[in-house]
Parts: sequence; structure tokens; C-alpha cells
Amino acid sequence: MKKDFLIIGFFGYITNQIDGQTVRSRNIKKLLTQEFGFNTSYYDTQAFRKNPLGIFSLLFSIPLHKKVVILPAHRNVKFLMPVIVLYSKLWFKKVYFVAIGGWLAGLVQKNTYLKFFLKRLNHLFVQTNDLKEKLEAMGIANVTILPNFKFHDFERPLPVVSNDLKVIFMSRVMREKGLDTLENLARRIEADNVPVTIDIYGPMAKADEGYLHEIVKNYSSLQYLGLVQPDDVHPVMGKYDVFLFPTHYMTEGFPGVILDAFIAGIPVVASKWNYATEFIDETNGLLFNHQEWEQAYAHITQLLNNKPLLEKLKQGSYLSREKYAVPAIKKILEKAGMV
Repeated sequence: MKKDFLIIGFFGYITNQIDGQTVRSRNIKKLLTQEFGFNTSYYDTQAFRKNPLGIFSLLFSIPLHKKVVILPAHRNVKFLMPVIVLYSKLWFKKVYFVAIGGWLAGLVQKNTYLKFFLKRLNHLFVQTNDLKEKLEAMGIANVTILPNFKFHDFERPLPVVSNDLKVIFMSRVMREKGLDTLENLARRIEADNVPVTIDIYGPMAKADEGYLHEIVKNYSSLQYLGLVQPDDVHPVMGKYDVFLFPTHYMTEGFPGVILDAFIAGIPVVASKWNYATEFIDETNGLLFNHQEWEQAYAHITQLLNNKPLLEKLKQGSYLSREKYAVPAIKKILEKAGMV
């Protein structure tokens, strides 16, 4: 008997890798299996690193399923996705592409042959409206917005009013995610002697490990607290006042950590990446221009000194999570005809 869905993506089970790509892949699998009750199987493309010939095992699996879902990153969009689309269509299978991040339009502009394959998908799901419009302008019409979502049962704790401000940074710890901005903020915080602390969580990038240790040593307002297990993310975030996201990646899509902040009920102070305004507004956070850390500092001190505004944004952040709850996501897939 054929299974309903074959889900192809980078799940990271081999090394227990946890990041935006692996979480989105696992959540799609969980959604189809547990929420909709479909009989599914998956192929973890991380296995290609040890066994490139695994592509033949993957192709063998396609005829054994009714539908195929792919969640490829950059390299697999260029090379694996075309193979999967063509081979699936030979077997008259429906193929659905769930995009990760906000870079797909730029990749298609540089590799125009991809349009041929994207147009032959039964549906393409992206995280942002701007990305949808860019792809449609290229003649790719089968596009629907499918934002990030998380499974959780977290409820916001009762607010605690204090005279200080506790800020959390949770992401891959590297310069590209704003580690240099944290250093600039810490320098100003301590120069002005304001009661603000910034706690850093997340996996360290090897290239910036020494830099991280140096700035934590130099500034008492910064501390690195290591990794957080997925089930503990929201309880940990809920202990803080503000989530800081000073990314330098302009092609971020809808980062899962932003949704984590909404679930935890804390406002976001973030750099204005390409799609930031689709998720963060005056109800749930504050944005600053890319790499202009002085604006970030002004936002942080504003929240320190204006407790009514801080509480208003906390409430707005908490309410924002409803747009990305599992029931809302299920309706999107149903309307698109995927399920």
C-alpha cells in the first residue's frame, strides 16, 4: 500500500542539528503525520554527506508514495529539486515545495533555468509576501504564503515589574547574526551605567568562538549561557523582557526565533532585514536600520525607562503568535489543496 507523503528535507537527525532549516522540516513532518493523520515517510538529505549514492534510494522511494514534499536549501534547490520534480512527474506524483528563508527569488534570478521546474510544482510555499510577489513577477504563479509555525503548549507567565531590563539573544552566535552589535551595545551600556544585561544563547560558530569569549570577558553586561534544548526555548525566553535580533543577513525569511519570542510574549528589537516589517510592527517590537546599533541602543533604553510601553509590546507580542498557530497553518494547506 502506498504511503500518502514522502517528505524530503534536511532534518538533521544524524547529528541532532537544530536550526531554522531542520526545525521547519521536522514541523512539516509532524504537521502532516500527527495533525492530519497521514501515513508519511521522510528522507534526510543530511545522509548525502556520507553517501552521495543515496540519491538512488531516494528515487526508488518516490513511486511508493502518493505525494512528495521537498524542503531544499540552496544547493539542493539547484541540483536535487529539478531531479525530484522531473522524476516525480514521470510517476504522476504531486510535488510541493516548502521554502526555507527568504533567498529563493535571488537564487532564481541567478539561475533562470529553475523557473522551468518551479512552474511544474503543484504548489510552492514561501514565508513572506514580498518573496511571493517577486516569484510571481517571474511568472511563477503557484505560490502561497506559509509562515513559520511551532508546536507548543507555553503560556505567558505573569509580568514582573523591575527596575532593570533583561535582554536575550538566541541564535547562531556569529558576527553575521549581530555578535559585533552586541559588543557595541555592551560598551555603551557600561559607559552609561544603565541597568541592562544581555544574555547570549545558541551554538557558537567556530570562526567567531574566540571573539565571543573576548567580548564576554571584557563586558560584565554580557554573558554566554550555551545551548537551549528545543523544549526549553519558550520557558527560558519568558524570563526575559526583550528579545534582541541584530542580524546582518538581509535575506532572512521569517526566523523561527522571532516566532519563539511571540510565543514567549516578549517584544522584539531587531535590525530591519528585507522582510522584517511583515512580522514586526509597533504592536510587538521595534526595528532599527541595518547595522545602526545606536538605534538599537535607543530602543533598549526606551523600553528600560518606559514600563507601560514595554508591557504593551509584551502583550502585543503574545497576541501575534495566534497568526502562526497550528490551526491557522492547517487552513493554509487545506486551501492550497495539498491535503
